[in-house]
Amino acid sequence: MYTGAIVVLILFVLMLLGVDEDEDLDTEPIVGQRILAVLVGLFFAGAVLAVIVVGKDAAVTGARSATEAISPSVANIVQIGRQLFTTYVFPLELTAGLLTIAVVGAVVLSRRPKDLQPIPEPESMTELGDDPLTTIIEEAAH
Repeated sequence: MYTGAIVVLILFVLMLLGVDEDEDLDTEPIVGQRILAVLVGLFFAGAVLAVIVVGKDAAVTGARSATEAISPSVANIVQIGRQLFTTYVFPLELTAGLLTIAVVGAVVLSRRPKDLQPIPEPESMTELGDDPLTTIIEEAAH
C-alpha cells in the first residue's frame, strides 16, 4: 500500500505542476545528449539484465528464491513490516521527508503570480466610457 501511495503522490505532484507550453524537441541544449542518453540507458539495461541472468534470484533479492516464503513460521508481510520499521526506519523517514519536500516544492512552483494592477476607482472608469451599471439603470427606466 505504501508503494501505491507514493505513486499517487507523484502523480498528484505532476498534475499540480501542469505544463503551460510545449517544448521545442528539435533543439538540444547539450549537443549529443540524446545519443549519450541512449548509450547510458543501454549500458544500465544490460548491466541489470546480466545481474538477473547470471546471479538468478540470489543476486537480485539476496534470498534463495524470490517466490518462496522467507520463514515458514512468520508471514512475509509481517517480516517486511518489522524490517521496514526497525532496521530501515531512517530511510523510511528520509523518504517521507523527501516526498513532503517534493509536494511543497510543487505547490510553490505551481502558484501563479497575482495580477498586481491596481483596481480602478469608479471615477476613472467613467473616463473610459459610460459606466455599465448606469447604462443598465437608465435603459430600465425608459
